[in-house]
Amino acid sequence: MEATTANDHAVTNVYIAAPIFTPHQKEVIEKIRVFLNEDPRFEYFSPAESSTKIWKGRAPQDCSEEDRDQVFSDNWTNIEWADVLLAWTGGMDEINNKAIDETIKEITNLDAEHPVPQYYMNKFVESASFRKSAPSDTGVTWEMGYAFATATPTLA
Repeated sequence: MEATTANDHAVTNVYIAAPIFTPHQKEVIEKIRVFLNEDPRFEYFSPAESSTKIWKGRAPQDCSEEDRDQVFSDNWTNIEWADVLLAWTGGMDEINNKAIDETIKEITNLDAEHPVPQYYMNKFVESASFRKSAPSDTGVTWEMGYAFATATPTLA
């Protein structure tokens, strides 16, 4: 895993891939952001945060082609920048709260002796009932696919 150095700490660059449409989804993203902001070992890119500045409250279809192109460009550029893509795919609230906590624990244990696995599936998400879990977000699916294509390790 490539890392930069800041304030004498190795820094892991994290791309946060997550659906951004419901209050619960936004709450989960905020939980991830707060955690990463509090730990000097991480820098992150959040498409939710970045695209909000571009969309300015408009739906993507109401934005210009240039705005949509900028969001897309920011996303793929930052997946290439990232040392790891942290993907939250949605689902039941009680499962997601456990799953995101477990995924955060996993990312805090990364170092030279414990590199990011190429793909990590949280056991709570694996055991979720498909009827009860939210459908996969197409944006997150694309982000995970592009991460795979660029050999960016993914935690999901």
